Amino acid sequence: MPRTGPGMFDKTAGKEIKNRRKEKKITQKDLGKKVGVSYQMIQKYEKGKSIIPAGVFIKIATILKVSPVELFKEVMKKLDPYWDH
Repeated sequence: MPRTGPGMFDKTAGKEIKNRRKEKKITQKDLGKKVGVSYQMIQKYEKGKSIIPAGVFIKIATILKVSPVELFKEVMKKLDPYWDH
């Protein structure tokens, strides 16, 4: 049966995105405009209430000036402390 809602990756990624966005002093509204989604959608991503599509994840990482691979690795390390790729 396919997953129908956000999972732990989305929730953890949302928290990491929020932290990095705040470090860069970017508002949800500004991030949403740059990504091409509403600020409400950014809120949903950050709260783990919506699945983050891969393309959006890549755009967000780029806007936050972090490699999408590095952002992915950070999220995976938080999900599994033994994950090291």
